[in-house]
Order: sequence, then C-alpha cells, then structure tokens
Amino acid sequence: MQILMFPGQGTQYPKIYNDFKYVSAYRDTFYEASEYLNLDITNICSNLCDNELKLTENAQLAVFVHNMAIYNILRSYEEINICTVGYSLGQINSFVAAGALDFKSGLEIVRKRSELMSNSPTGGGMFAISGISETFLLEEILNKQLKVYIAIINSETSFVISGILKDILQLKDVITRKYTVRMTQIAVNRAFHTPIMLPIVQEFKDFISDYKFNDCKIPVILNSTGQFATDARDIKGELVNQITSPVLWKQSMDLMLQKYGYEITYVEVGARKSLTKILLNISPNATIKSTNNLEEIYDSIWR
Repeated sequence: MQILMFPGQGTQYPKIYNDFKYVSAYRDTFYEASEYLNLDITNICSNLCDNELKLTENAQLAVFVHNMAIYNILRSYEEINICTVGYSLGQINSFVAAGALDFKSGLEIVRKRSELMSNSPTGGGMFAISGISETFLLEEILNKQLKVYIAIINSETSFVISGILKDILQLKDVITRKYTVRMTQIAVNRAFHTPIMLPIVQEFKDFISDYKFNDCKIPVILNSTGQFATDARDIKGELVNQITSPVLWKQSMDLMLQKYGYEITYVEVGARKSLTKILLNISPNATIKSTNNLEEIYDSIWR
C-alpha cells in the first residue's frame, strides 16, 4: 500500500518530456492533453528554454501533465493507493488521482488557474526561507507592518514567504542581520497563496462552478486545512480557498505520519524529489520512493 504525493510549480525543467517519451503511458498522456486543449504541451516540455518554461502559464500545465503521465505509468501496475496529497498545483493532480475530477476537467482548470495567476497583481514575489521559527518570522513581519505572508509551511524552520516584493526585501534585510537564515528568491513576480490574490478569486470560482466534482474514492489531504477530505463539496471549495491560503504542508505530513506511520510507502509522483527531501527532514525513517527518472519509476513498481 502507498500514499501518492504530487509536487507543484517549480519542479519543471527543460526537455523533461524527452526523459520519458519512450514509455507509451507517458507519451499517450501528453498526446491526450495536447489534443484536448489544442495546445502542444509536448512541445512545451521538449523545446522551451528554462525562462520560457518558468512562465506560470507554461509551468503549471507542464507540471500537471507530467505528474499525471508518471501517475499513469504507476497505476498500470495496480498498486493499492490509500491516500493522496499534492503541493499547491500538485493538489489538482491529487484530486484527479482520487477520482474527484477527470483528467480533462483537471486540464481545463489548470489552464484557467495558470492564466488567472499569470494576470494577478504584479509587484509581488516569493522567497524560500529556512533557519527561523514561525513565531520569530511572524513577529518580524508584524513589527514592521509589512505586506508579507507565510505562503507555505514546509517544516518548523522552513517556509515560503510571499507578498509585496519591496516589503519582502525589507524583511530580508532585517532578519538576515538578526538570525542565521537562508533566503532564496523564487522565480515568480506574484504573491501566490496570499490575500493579494483575491482579485482573481471570483472569476476562478465562477469558472469551476459548472464542473462536476465527485466524492473521492480515497482520502486526500487539503492544503488549506492540513486535514483529510473526501466530500466533493470540500474538494471544489479547496480549489478556491487554496489561491489565497497558505499551504500547510508540514501539518499534512504530520497527519499522514500519525495516521499511517512507517509501514506505508510514500511515493513522490513527479520530478525533482522536493517532497521527498521535505518528508525526510520531518521524518528520517519514512519509506519513500521517487519517480525522478525511469530507473526510479521501475524501482517503485517492482520493489
């Protein structure tokens, strides 16, 4: 038995398609997506340079389709999945894997989400930060009355902050003088997972209103609550809530470990091993399999 973890935006890389194109399940997923959207996603994942691929409208579709293509390879071997969870964009993959959405609906929703996020208010930014507690980080933000938010909680001392870029840079100047921290800017100029994204929420909510959502066949863990869900209404609501809410990833991992312990295999379904690294940081004894290349995929299937 296994739990599936789907990574999000930022895990794409140039020519990612070429590493898996000889596997029919992978290739067929890209063909289906490209035909349905009338958009050559194979080309996006084969030929775009890094800077073009980093654009939100390209990156989100690339990651979503790649994750689903890897999932389709894995599911052809009939392993029992008991839960799914996804990191930001990857949560839509988890909803498809759990049966709450069909693949084509997922494609349309991701395309609309990426378009709206690409056209959300500018002047924002995101930074990964590690080496400081949530309490001290929030204290510094509040003391300076900055328009900066914790967008993702990865662990007790690892976060992604998001907000107005000039405010983030002011915060960086303060905390790098007071604490031993590491801060790395993320290649986006928007403030994802914060209230700054509110202007796009109503249009996205209206867009998904007519889509059919199903109750999940297996539980998913929601980003905005860090709790299990199976009800179709909760899944639909989460797609909207997630746009302006932080991703409670540490809480999600803690819940998985508490519920399922160490006898379950955790499988990261996508590129880069970012979720594997986070989980091992939280729980070094967890059994994790990655799918970063074909060798790892077949290792996940046959061991």
